[in-house]
Amino acid sequence: MIKKLALILGITLWSLQAISQTKLDDLYFRSSLQTILIESESFPQKDAVIKSWNGYPFPDKYDKHGINYPSINLSKFNLSDAELKEMGYLKDTISGFGIMKAQAKNKNLRYLAADSSIAFELPSEREEVDMRIKKAMKTDFFPNLLLQRWHDFDAQTKTMSFDVFKKRANYNAKNSDLQQSEIAVNKLNAIMNPALIDQLISNTFITFTKLKFIENEPMAKLVRDAAILAINSSDQQEMVKDLGRKAAEKLYQKTKDGYTLTSKTWLYKIAWNDSIKAYFDDKLSINDSQFGALIKGEKAVLTPSQISFMSGDPVFKMEFVNDQVNSSIFLFAEGKTLEQIIDKVLVRNIDNAFAKLQKENDVFKPLVKILTKEPLTAEIGMKEGLEGGENFEVLELQEEAGTGKILFKRVSTVKVAKGKVWDNRYNAGEKPKNEDGTDLVQNEFTEFKGKAKNGTFLRLIK
Repeated sequence: MIKKLALILGITLWSLQAISQTKLDDLYFRSSLQTILIESESFPQKDAVIKSWNGYPFPDKYDKHGINYPSINLSKFNLSDAELKEMGYLKDTISGFGIMKAQAKNKNLRYLAADSSIAFELPSEREEVDMRIKKAMKTDFFPNLLLQRWHDFDAQTKTMSFDVFKKRANYNAKNSDLQQSEIAVNKLNAIMNPALIDQLISNTFITFTKLKFIENEPMAKLVRDAAILAINSSDQQEMVKDLGRKAAEKLYQKTKDGYTLTSKTWLYKIAWNDSIKAYFDDKLSINDSQFGALIKGEKAVLTPSQISFMSGDPVFKMEFVNDQVNSSIFLFAEGKTLEQIIDKVLVRNIDNAFAKLQKENDVFKPLVKILTKEPLTAEIGMKEGLEGGENFEVLELQEEAGTGKILFKRVSTVKVAKGKVWDNRYNAGEKPKNEDGTDLVQNEFTEFKGKAKNGTFLRLIK
C-alpha cells in the first residue's frame, strides 16, 4: 500500500507541472508534532493557564500534526492491580525497617494489615502519571490517531486522501517562504518515493505536559523564618542582627507574591519499521477503485474493514523517547496583569523543555534550513536554547541508489557565533525590548562561524 500511495502522490504532483530535473537541495524536512496538556484542577487562575497554553506559539521547527486531542484528563485512566503488577508493583511486600525507610522517603504505600506492619510500595506521583499516559495512549489508540491524520482519514464520511502527505512532503517550510511553494512542489515530485513517505511518518511525535503551580509565600516564609532564627542565635552584635532581620524580611516581601511553575514534558515517537509498514500495507489494501480516486486527487471511499483497521488496530505503538523537568519562578510585577505574568513564564518554561529535549535526543533534533551562506545564517535562536558557541553539523541531502532513501551526509561543522544569537523567545505579538522599553531592533536569524560548502541543512551536535 505504501508503494501504491507513493505512486499516487508522484502522479498527482506530476500533473501540476512536468519538470526535467530535481534538486534535493530544495526539499524541506520537518518532524510532525502533537502537543497535549495534562489537565489539572489545581491550577491557580486555571482559565489564565489554559488560555496561555492554547495560545502558546507552536514550535515552528515542526509541523503541527493536528489530531483533535489538545488536552487529556488522566483521572479517567485508573490503574488496576493487574496493570500495577505488570509494571512491577504489588509483587514484593515490605515490613519493619523497610516500611520505616519508605515512609522517610515519602513513598506511597498500601498497607495490608490493620497495624500497618506489612505493605506494598506503590508508584510515585510522577511514575503514576507516566503509567496513566501509557494506558491512555493504548486505550484511546493514539498511534492510530496519528496515522489517521497522515491519511486524512474521516470516519464520518468514511474516506481518506493523500492531502496531508502532499502538503508536508511538498513543502515543509515556514510562512515567509510560501511564495516559493509551487517551485518546491514541482521539484519534489520526481523523487517522491516510499522511503520519503516512511521518513515523514516515522518522525511523528507526541508530547504530554503536566504543569504544577506552587504559591511562593509558604516557601518564602520558611526561608525568612529560618534566616531570622539563625541570626537570633548568632554571636553578632544586635545592630548587625537587626540589619540581617530587615534583609530577611525584605527578601520575603519581594518573593512572597507569585508562583513557582514546575513542568514535566514526556516525549513519545510513533513506532514505525519494516514489519509495521508491511502490516499496514497488507491490512489497508487499497483496491483499484480507491486507487483511481486517489490518482485524481479525490477522496477514496473506504470499506468497513478498512475503517475498522484505521480506527483501532492495536498493533501500532508509541515509543518513549525521554522526559524533561523545568522550574520557573515568577513574581507579580508592576504594570503587568496576572494573566500576562502567567503567559510569559509558561511560554519560557515550555520553550526550555523543548530546547532541552532537542539537545538531549538526536531523533528529536530539528533540521534547520540554511538561510544564507555569506555570512552563514539560519532561523534558529534563543528559543531553541542557543547561547553562542554550540556546534552544528552541516548536512547535504543525497538519494541512496537503488532504495531511493533520502540520506543526510555531514560535509562540515560550524559554530554559533557568540553575540550573534537571535532572541526569538518573546511571545506571539510581543517584541523584545530595550532597557528603556522601546522595541529591540535585531536580525531575525543567528550567525555561524565556518563554511557550509554544499550543505543545505544544519543540525545541533550533542
